[in-house]
Amino acid sequence: MGRSDEWVKAVETDRLLTPWIPLLLRLAEVLQVDDLGQLTGEEKLATAAFTNSAHEALPQVAQALARYPILTSGMTPVSATILARRVMQLWELWHGTKRQHAAIVSFLPDLLRDVQIATRLLDGADRRAAQTQPRVNLPSDPLIRPT
Repeated sequence: MGRSDEWVKAVETDRLLTPWIPLLLRLAEVLQVDDLGQLTGEEKLATAAFTNSAHEALPQVAQALARYPILTSGMTPVSATILARRVMQLWELWHGTKRQHAAIVSFLPDLLRDVQIATRLLDGADRRAAQTQPRVNLPSDPLIRPT
């Protein structure tokens, strides 16, 4: 970690102030500690509150973003109106919960796929509508489908 035994002893005996958060996070990583309170003696404080740890479903979303359906014969595009409603539902879900990633992750890959297919197969105004972000607050209805 690049710190001497004397430095560690000085922190433990309060001769030095508690290290800043980045250093505490590095120390927690080295010691494999999930609770910063174990290092500071303070109340429980999860390291996840200070890190950008990836959600366990991130690979599914990344794969959906990287995949682009080339063979679309036999596929039926979802209408731009339905896509707009699904986007608005996810927007409302994202802003209506504390665990945003967990709330939308099961719906996002399907939505991304459907938008990609729609922008390939729809024409004219329908295609432009599928490519643009919805500008109106449409009523919620059960159009989102979990994977």
